[in-house]
Amino acid sequence: MIFIFSFTLMIPWVFRLAQASMFEDTMAGMHVLSYIIGAGIIIGGVLPAVFVKERYYRLACQQRKIAFWTSAKMTFRNKSFLRLTFIIVLGGVCVGMVGSLGPYIVFYYMFEGDLKAGASMAAVIANAGSILALICVPIVTYMANRLGKVRTMKYLMYLAIVGEFMKFFLYNHDFPWLAPFVALFLAPNTAGFWTITMSMKADICDEDELINGMRREGMFGSMGNWVVKLAISIAFFVSGAILDWTGFDIRLGSNQSPETLDMMRVLFTVVPVVSLVLAIYLLSHYTLTRERMAEIRAELEARRATI
Repeated sequence: MIFIFSFTLMIPWVFRLAQASMFEDTMAGMHVLSYIIGAGIIIGGVLPAVFVKERYYRLACQQRKIAFWTSAKMTFRNKSFLRLTFIIVLGGVCVGMVGSLGPYIVFYYMFEGDLKAGASMAAVIANAGSILALICVPIVTYMANRLGKVRTMKYLMYLAIVGEFMKFFLYNHDFPWLAPFVALFLAPNTAGFWTITMSMKADICDEDELINGMRREGMFGSMGNWVVKLAISIAFFVSGAILDWTGFDIRLGSNQSPETLDMMRVLFTVVPVVSLVLAIYLLSHYTLTRERMAEIRAELEARRATI
């Protein structure tokens, strides 16, 4: 997570850099920069495959082989996995579904169509979130170890709900420099949400080993990520439809109607709040608590000692 938030410090400045005079126009700038970013993604994406090794690799090599579809069915029958996947979709994907409205609100509501000033502010807002998230990663880890993952997640989501409400007021036309302060409420959840949910996937793998006697990290990781990426793809499609539904017309530039801008601001606030409330509800029914995981691990270590 520290690597992720470190690199995301650069991403918000891409659109602003694409408008630099060295490029023919903004689209040409984005075209060139996309090749550079793509190369970085390919190189970075290969590294985990080369260096990350399974914790119980030798044990996994000796277990019985099962067919792909059989393993997939076993995975989707796991209630903890399904509940956590829906929590990730609601708390991460659905919240981000209207996140794409943020730059439009900055460009056309806060800065009245001044794309360069708006791009700089959007980057500052994003950087504030990334820097605070970096700071929060060790704090959230400490909280999760002391309070348990489920309780910590709930506290962070409650704080995020406050932050989502505050966006309506702090993304302010008259006082634009209030906007970065939203990160004070949102960054802890940003840091904790992805850090803790990844760790909760590991708990599910332990529970599955207790039930089925096999290590199946690969299947849980691939199926979980496939569902999330499918949800992200749908969210991108829906976000475009939402933008169109608000009445936004790029040809109008800074002359967007007040009704359009107000609708964007309301959706930018309400959709994340509703999604987080639903995620908290599912989290309240998540059974792999700190106490339960202690029991599972004790039994698994006893088995492994025998093996």
